[in-house]
Amino acid sequence: GTLPQNSFTPAELVSVSQQTTAKAIAHVNATQIARTRIYQYEAARIAAKRGSDHPTAVALSAQGQAGAQTSRLLVASAETVAISVPAAPSGGSTLSGRFVNDRGQGLPDYSVELLRSNGTRVETVGLTDASGYFSAAYDESRTAAVNKEGDVFARVVDLTGKEVLRDKTALRFTPGVDLQTTLVVPVRVVPKSVVTDGEVIYPAPPPPPPPPPPPVRTSLDRLDIDGATRNLLVRGGIRDIEGILETDPNRLAVIVDSKDVANRLIQLARQLLGSTPTPAPPRLRTGLAALRMDPALRKRLEDAGLRDVEAVIEVGPARLVEIVGDRATASRLTETARQLLAGEPPS
Repeated sequence: GTLPQNSFTPAELVSVSQQTTAKAIAHVNATQIARTRIYQYEAARIAAKRGSDHPTAVALSAQGQAGAQTSRLLVASAETVAISVPAAPSGGSTLSGRFVNDRGQGLPDYSVELLRSNGTRVETVGLTDASGYFSAAYDESRTAAVNKEGDVFARVVDLTGKEVLRDKTALRFTPGVDLQTTLVVPVRVVPKSVVTDGEVIYPAPPPPPPPPPPPVRTSLDRLDIDGATRNLLVRGGIRDIEGILETDPNRLAVIVDSKDVANRLIQLARQLLGSTPTPAPPRLRTGLAALRMDPALRKRLEDAGLRDVEAVIEVGPARLVEIVGDRATASRLTETARQLLAGEPPS
């Protein structure tokens, strides 16, 4: 519907106008920042390509610096344009101002106080807002009380009570006066030596976790096997039940001199451990050259399809006698092959 003419007071209308102007300046500043970044980027690109003293690089760099200064002014304008100076009560006084750094940026959440010349506190003005603005209005009696203190000075403290700034400009409160002040604190500059040579201190890293304990191996004593089979396993380098499952089945058959015994051992080991570990990768086969036989005998084995030491065991004694044509030679080859695969030097 239609609002009556007295819906807003003159002060509220002024405030709306100020806030709208502040938002407009903020939008203009956002565009200014984007343009400044483009100028700075192009200046760096031209300087890297043609040198920093090239006229185009110098001009772009100057444009970027000017844009940065303009942006600072726009930020300060957006903060100050929305400020409304309080009206003094009849016979009273006001104090208003901003707490800023030396770049004109308002600093919020600082407490502004009034001090006597001896440093004792007279009055707390209030906290600074988002733009660093603070204000207070004093009625006639309070103005008279502060006036009796003579010259007072502004001091700024942080939320912990630590003094940040003590202004040296004297303030005197009299009836009808509107005091305004700007309190400026310098930006703390980190020395270049600290940036380049300072030592970065990090908290000590937590100690590494202790290594997990080695898995407990299961003794061969828990297998229901005879002493001869146990001795064969130990001679072949298998000293626990896990070793049976980790050994290639063909090599295990060579160690115990029987495929049936090897299969039974594997089955017993799996039942005892209650799991089926991932079998070990197939072992490399041992070439016939390790048997140190004459070329004629080696040719007979290869012609029969025996191309490694393991095959000499796997073919069986009867078939090996047929291939080499001599039982004594077959027995010698079998014994030598077993010694090689068990890790023993051939006799």
